[in-house]
Amino acid sequence: MMAFLSDDTPASEPFKAVRATPTISEMPEIWLLGSSDQSAAYAAHFGLAYTFAHFITPQAITPILDYYRANFQASAFLAAPKTSAGVYVICADSKDEAEYLASSRDYWRMKLQFGQHLPYVSPEEALAYDYSAQEKRIVEANRANRFTGDPESLKAELTAFAAENGIDELVILTITYDFEKRMRSYELLADAFDLNRSEEAA
Repeated sequence: MMAFLSDDTPASEPFKAVRATPTISEMPEIWLLGSSDQSAAYAAHFGLAYTFAHFITPQAITPILDYYRANFQASAFLAAPKTSAGVYVICADSKDEAEYLASSRDYWRMKLQFGQHLPYVSPEEALAYDYSAQEKRIVEANRANRFTGDPESLKAELTAFAAENGIDELVILTITYDFEKRMRSYELLADAFDLNRSEEAA
């Protein structure tokens, strides 16, 4: 893929005759998304920016990013290590509302660990479910890699998280049962961080 984007010849024999189209006039940034030390090793070896998928795994992010930075090899794509983190966030007008909305995700993640890839259920359905003791432990453990709250508390929490891990930027993922609540979450965060959405869109 790096060869295709840079209009170079891929090293792998089966792809040497392939020419990717459409052609591009400017090389985009290449980020490697991963959730383990193995993906961090790939990003460091190939000299790519690295995004840690915090929303996937509650695994400790700090040692993985430290490993990436310590083993980074400069490349034609990037001169110095660059990091971001994909984080799961639900922002609402109150902490209680955010937790209420997040109950859908708690249920979905718990079922996923039992091999059930289900649609998101409503918060009402998630809260009405009769969780076993084991399922409750799974839900609690999965909450380690999500951020929920009101705009002010989340701004402080996310800023501290980024600073603690030396992260250059955060990629926010929000999924809720209600699409309007999802959009509201993004809007509240944008306002909290003083992001001008009209300028971003332009």
